[in-house]
Amino acid sequence: MSNQNETKLIDGLIIKEKHQNAPDFVICKGSIKVDEFKKFIDENQNNGWFNFDILRSQQGKLYAKHDDWKPEQTPNF
Repeated sequence: MSNQNETKLIDGLIIKEKHQNAPDFVICKGSIKVDEFKKFIDENQNNGWFNFDILRSQQGKLYAKHDDWKPEQTPNF
């Protein structure tokens, strides 16, 4: 498992601020560069799942970070 403080940006996934004239129910916009995104997901999925967080940088820009948290394995007795 990677370091909790490590930021692993997601290849091919772009998160953008909503347009200033967008309605209030629009939170943000996103784009996917399919080939890059598919490759990243194929290499980083966990049992068919791929989790990510949408964050805001200190400079105010939105970005997506791969969330690679996995529960600890418990032994079966």
